[in-house]
Amino acid sequence: MKAKRYSTEFKSSIVALHNEGRSANSLANEYPFGYANRH
Repeated sequence: MKAKRYSTEFKSSIVALHNEGRSANSLANEYPFGYANRH
């Protein structure tokens, strides 16, 4: 199975949300990435 590739902009927006205080679990529930990518 081929891994999904996310754009730099998408990854930057997720990191920005996390830096603003969003938890990894909260982001993972809202955005389409797997458990292994949450930490």
